[in-house]
Amino acid sequence: MPEKTLNHARIYEVQNGAPLVACLAEKILEIRHNDSFSRVVVVVPSHYSAFFLRRALTDEMCVKRRAGLFNVEFMRVEEVADRLFDSVQRDIEKPAMSRLIASELVHNAMLHMTAQGPLTDHRNNDSTLDAVQRTLQELERLDIGAEEALDQIAGGASAGLHRQLIDIQRDYSIAASDYLTRENKAAIAADVAENNPSVVATVLGQHIITIRAPIPPDAYSRLRDVLGGMTSATTLQIESGQAIRLITTGTSETDF
Repeated sequence: MPEKTLNHARIYEVQNGAPLVACLAEKILEIRHNDSFSRVVVVVPSHYSAFFLRRALTDEMCVKRRAGLFNVEFMRVEEVADRLFDSVQRDIEKPAMSRLIASELVHNAMLHMTAQGPLTDHRNNDSTLDAVQRTLQELERLDIGAEEALDQIAGGASAGLHRQLIDIQRDYSIAASDYLTRENKAAIAADVAENNPSVVATVLGQHIITIRAPIPPDAYSRLRDVLGGMTSATTLQIESGQAIRLITTGTSETDF
């Protein structure tokens, strides 16, 4: 089972694109040499990267190497965090935030906003609700947080779109404080991986390959580090300064 140590971690720096795909294929073939059927989990930076990487890897494995691709699962680090969190959720009193709950809280905040602006007549519109929720989620990923970012953009205005978003964000934040956030879940997942490696083996299996892109630190950085430090894990570190790019079958290079 995976062990929590950096002493035997396998970390390979690789160029993006075709070299990354070839290296990933080699690592999977190394696993298959000794273990033909067990699950292999490839942790990727994003949903988009998972889609294109699977296409490129399928071509590399099945067409070029005639090896086949069996029981290989591509998983975003957010999904890894969710699965590890779910394994211990019963021991946590505070409920976890879900997209449905977040949508309801954002909708309630929109109904109670007082600032005037373009959202006033569209607060019950589903597409507007989705757009507001996505906007706040993206802003929350910034180091300064959504409210500070909106404050800077609004520039002290008492009305308008950004003022309305500030009102929505503040009401939403108050209501959301009763739930575990994405950052909370990521931290709990990292604790599980660090202190209970047997849980990682149960949830993810014996073979983990992590694709590390040169991105700024985020809520999942510690979880990536812990996973990469396990003896059964392999990390493919994309060389710094490169865009996240893959060669896809029959196409030119694709950024994602």
